[in-house]
Amino acid sequence: MIFRQSAVAGLDRDCVVERDPRMPRDIHPALLGTGQVALALDATGMQGLNSQLGQYRDCTVFEAGDFYMEKNLHLFRAQALSQHYNQIPDEPSQSRNFANLPCGWLDYELRIDERVFDAEALLAEARDWERHFRPRDGILETAFSVRSVRVKWTVGMRLGSTEAAFGFVAESLDGRPHQVGLTLRCRFTLRDGRPLFRGGMSVIANEDGLIASRWEGTDATSTARLKQPINLSYAWFCDQPAQGRLEDEALVMEWRGKGERMAADFLLFTGSDREGSDTVGSVRERWTAWRKNAAAAGLEAVRQSWQSWFAGMADFGVGSPEKEFLNAINQYVLRAGLSWSSGLPLGTMWTRKFGSATFWDSFFACDGMLCAGHLDEVRAFCEHLTDIVWENRRNYFIINWLRLFFLLFVASNLL
Repeated sequence: MIFRQSAVAGLDRDCVVERDPRMPRDIHPALLGTGQVALALDATGMQGLNSQLGQYRDCTVFEAGDFYMEKNLHLFRAQALSQHYNQIPDEPSQSRNFANLPCGWLDYELRIDERVFDAEALLAEARDWERHFRPRDGILETAFSVRSVRVKWTVGMRLGSTEAAFGFVAESLDGRPHQVGLTLRCRFTLRDGRPLFRGGMSVIANEDGLIASRWEGTDATSTARLKQPINLSYAWFCDQPAQGRLEDEALVMEWRGKGERMAADFLLFTGSDREGSDTVGSVRERWTAWRKNAAAAGLEAVRQSWQSWFAGMADFGVGSPEKEFLNAINQYVLRAGLSWSSGLPLGTMWTRKFGSATFWDSFFACDGMLCAGHLDEVRAFCEHLTDIVWENRRNYFIINWLRLFFLLFVASNLL
C-alpha cells in the first residue's frame, strides 16, 4: 500500500516517512478507515487532487473489462450500496451489480494573505512536502510550505466510529504574522461533477462552529438506484468560531485566523440510520462531547483506540523494522476497511477495493487474521461470503470462481 508509487525516505518499526521537494500528484493515496467508514487521502491531506487508478500503470491490467467500478477518491461507508458507478456516459456495457455508494469527497481551499490556493494551485506552488503515517496510532501527518507559511494536516479515524478528525496548523516561516483561512467542503458529486443526489438533502443544524445536513436516500432522491433506502447525515465541527452552509453540491465550513502560528481542530461526522446516528439529536450529542475538548475527543481518541486494539493483537519482533512495519500496516488496513459483515475490507487502489470480495484474496486475509487471533472479524466475513455465494444473492460485484476453495477453508477452520 505505502511503498508502490510512493516517496519513502525513512522507515522504522512504527512509522513510514515520505518526502518530495514539491507536492507530488502521482503519489499513492494513504488509506484510512474505522471499520465503518473509509477514505483515501492524497498529497494535499484530503482528496482534492483526485488521484486515479489510471495513474498506476502496473495496476490497470487488473481491471475487469466488463465492469466499471470506482477509480477516484471518495468517502465510503459500510452497508451503503448503489449503482452510481454504472451510470457511465457512452459506456457500452452496463452492469446491474451494486458497488459501494460514493458518499461524497473532501477538499479544501487554503487562503494565505488573500491569495487563494485550491488543490491544483497547491500542486503548483507547494514545496518541501512530507508525509508520516503511524499505523499503531492510526495517525497520518501531511506537511508542506506555501509562500511564507508551513502547513500541517494531522488526520485520524477513531476505530469503530463514523468520523474523521482533522488537526490544522499554519506557522509563519518569515517571523511575520499572516492571515490564513480554510474553506472545507464535503462534495456530493462524482469526481466528474455529476451529482450523487437529486433531492432529500436538508440542513438540520447550523450555528457557530457547526454545520450539519441530512439526506433521505431513496431511488427518487438518488441519481442512481440504491440497494436499500438509507438516511445519511454529514456534519463539520470546528473548535473555533467558523461559519457553515449547505451549497447545492457541498457541505461547507469556513474558518479564518491571523498570527505567526494558527491552529484549529475539525471533525467530519457522518451518521446513518443503520446505527441511529443520522438525526439532529445524535449530531448535537457528538458536537457537545467533542466541543468540551476537541483534541481529546478527536485525534487523541484516535490514538487511544488504535493503540488499544494493537495492544491486544498478535505481534512479532524479528529485528527487521521493514517487516515489523509491514505487519502493522497490514493489520491496520484489514481492520480499517469497511465492515467485514458486508465485504472484503479496504484493499488496494484497484477496481476490486472497498467491499467487493475476491475469494482468493479473502482466503489469505482470513488466514492471516485467524493467526492474529481476530476470530470475530473472520467469522462475520465468512458468514457474509457463504450467504452471497448462492446465485440469487450475488447482487453486487464479487469474483466467485474460487468459491469452492474458500468454502473448504471455512469448513476446516470454523465449523
